[in-house]
Amino acid sequence: MFRIIFLVLCFGALTARAETPALSQIVRVTAIEGVLKIEPDDSYQINPRPMVVQGPESKWQVSISRAARPTAPQILSLVRTAGGTQKPEEYWTISITALSDQVNITAARAMRVPHATTLRMLQRADKSIRVNIVDGEKPEAEPINIDAANLLALRAKHPDVVARFIVPMLTQLVGEDPLLPGPADVYRAFYEIPPQESTVAALQRVLPKLSAASSQQREAASVELEDLGPVGVCAAVHLDQKELPPETAARIEAYLANYSRRRFDDPQVMRDDLPFLADCMDFAFDSRVRSAARARFEQLTRHAIPPADWAHAAEYARGQIAGSRESRESRPMQ
Repeated sequence: MFRIIFLVLCFGALTARAETPALSQIVRVTAIEGVLKIEPDDSYQINPRPMVVQGPESKWQVSISRAARPTAPQILSLVRTAGGTQKPEEYWTISITALSDQVNITAARAMRVPHATTLRMLQRADKSIRVNIVDGEKPEAEPINIDAANLLALRAKHPDVVARFIVPMLTQLVGEDPLLPGPADVYRAFYEIPPQESTVAALQRVLPKLSAASSQQREAASVELEDLGPVGVCAAVHLDQKELPPETAARIEAYLANYSRRRFDDPQVMRDDLPFLADCMDFAFDSRVRSAARARFEQLTRHAIPPADWAHAAEYARGQIAGSRESRESRPMQ
């Protein structure tokens, strides 16, 4: 009997360990228009005592607290527990404090060598960014201190800094670069890219269910819609929502909003936006988007990206943008 009880307890412990929630289930991280927002998900109750969750590449501790005053804002704390990293650009420790109007991040990597790289980033109440970096790989260099209107403005002006220090940290948090446009943004901008016929057929099968009489059927259909992923977004963008029932149109709009990180009414404006085009060259889901963005960038700049740089076209384009801006800013006033 004791052996049976022991086995049941062990199985229960293993099950509980296997059911460690994902960080993405506990915390919502968005970067709409380059403004970082980190907030608790309403589906989970987060306590002052840290709970351990599974991030994209490591365990994190998440907790929430409130100052002594009853009206004080809640403070969300995320800490990447110190441990091994898989890539040299990853941070050994990351500590994030998020309020409703402010985000404070401190991170360090290569902590076991004499010169550690440290990143401190503050997003203020006005959404502006202040970054301080001590580059452990170049201990003789002066610390990097930068202010910018938001993270997108920071990348446009200092793409190398964002690529080397900020994107790796954000990727450890969310599993991808959240500063890139979402699928809904790129497929709206490059409307001429057609959806796959199989995806259109799958979407057409879901559409009638989105306005079914039963709320359970509608919710199940929304889950089916989400399961289509980024390729489904391309098909959904091509729908004429005016021809859809109101409930269906609302659910399609919510689906597209989940895959959007930019706010614009006129897609043509984004087709003329060089930083946006550079970011589209990093769009991992569809090579047609990367090719279309590169062609549009070359058309606007009248400068061809060399074939040898196509694999790093986004990096090349951002360098061009930053160089042109620096040249303009250093030009003497007439």
